[in-house]
Amino acid sequence: MEKKKHYEVVAAIISKTIDGQKKIFCAQRPGPKPDRQPNESNFKWEFPGGKPEQGETHAKALVREIKEELGGKIKVGEFVTTVIHEYSDFHITMHVYNCELEPDSPDFVLKEHLDSKWLSFEELKTLEWAPADLAVVEQLTAKKEPLKIQLKVPHVPHIKFGSKDEK
Repeated sequence: MEKKKHYEVVAAIISKTIDGQKKIFCAQRPGPKPDRQPNESNFKWEFPGGKPEQGETHAKALVREIKEELGGKIKVGEFVTTVIHEYSDFHITMHVYNCELEPDSPDFVLKEHLDSKWLSFEELKTLEWAPADLAVVEQLTAKKEPLKIQLKVPHVPHIKFGSKDEK
């Protein structure tokens, strides 16, 4: 049996206040890349982010990924959770962080995603989410506020399949 690929990724729960209400940024994933088979996260909604580069902290990876994929600037806040999910042909470890738009951030421009929305906590469940992101959505909608963890995570440099870093 062939071993499934593993990807370690970071994801940003980006929030901002619109018309006096806290909204969360949601992005729709594209379809499969030309050299890949379709999978269950194609065309689904996600919290944006990506793969850290070698030696890159989670926070630096998020800032870089949001700039590359959306042209925006974010401030990375508290670590929220780690989701481990097995898809049919790969599995991921997704480290999720609360983030805010920097005051001087330009409007997001979709460079890789098909669509985007700023939604309230109540509206999040109206989208068809990628399975790994759905676990985060369920926590967010239960609490109706950005998630916070109780334990502090020690600072550890990025290691393949490794640790989170504390701000």
